[in-house]
Amino acid sequence: MADEIDKLIVSLGAVPPSPAARDLEKEIAFLVWRLKMRRMSSMESAIYYNGLAHRYWISGERPVYTLQSRIEDLIEELKLW
Repeated sequence: MADEIDKLIVSLGAVPPSPAARDLEKEIAFLVWRLKMRRMSSMESAIYYNGLAHRYWISGERPVYTLQSRIEDLIEELKLW
């Protein structure tokens, strides 16, 4: 299974930037967010959002996401279920 996932990541990482690739990235990001919110308790969710607020709005740190990083986030979130 891990080999198949690695092959999927490599093949999707090679997808050239296009509207379809951006749409897929957005869908995966939304799916990860929904899974994360369903898994977390209200206290964990508050801590998560406080961390986001600190990183994004206070320090100005903006992560760069790619289709490959979104897929890796999805894999990590699915492992927690």
